[in-house]
Parts: sequence; structure tokens; C-alpha cells
Amino acid sequence: MPANTAGKLAWLRQRGDLEEHVFVERLAVTKDQIDALDLPRKPIEESTAQGTGGVAYNRRITEWEEAHGAGATELNAFEQHPEGFRRIVRDAFERLRGMMDGESALGE
Repeated sequence: MPANTAGKLAWLRQRGDLEEHVFVERLAVTKDQIDALDLPRKPIEESTAQGTGGVAYNRRITEWEEAHGAGATELNAFEQHPEGFRRIVRDAFERLRGMMDGESALGE
């Protein structure tokens, strides 16, 4: 999703509709979090469409699963780990606050 968001923001900036600085970072549902918290994966349904859209969608599923493993994990998987999710968000806000105070994104 961050890549999609970044593409949309770049398009808005090119049109002149975005003057603010925007920072996009994937906070949750990372591979490390999925592994550490043993978050559930669910199968990704393939398209039954016969046209090129269905074929392209199914190819993206195959490529995704080759890169990330079978299935997908959704954000609501964190419902079983509410404190872990709060920590992820709190840590991100602290990093952002540090960046706004002149520190680097790495906390240096």
C-alpha cells in the first residue's frame, strides 16, 4: 500500500495540488511483525474473470506469494494483539516527533 500511496502523492504534487511534505512509512503488517506475533494469513482468492484483467490479477497474486509466502495478513489481525499495535503506533509518533524536533528518522 505505501507504494500506491506514494504514487498518488507524486501525481498530486505533479498536478500542483500538493505543496506539503508527506512522509509515507509502512508501520504495521510487516513480515517481522507477522512472524513475531504469529499473525494469521488467509488465502488470496483468484479471479474467475476470463479477460486480461483477471489474468493480470492472478499473475499479481502469484508474484506476491512468491515474494511474501502463501496468503496475506490483514490489519485486523492485530485485534488479538492490541497492546502490540498501540506500541507500533506510539513508536512511530515518537519518531515523527523527533524528526519534527530536528532528529533524523533513525533517532540519531
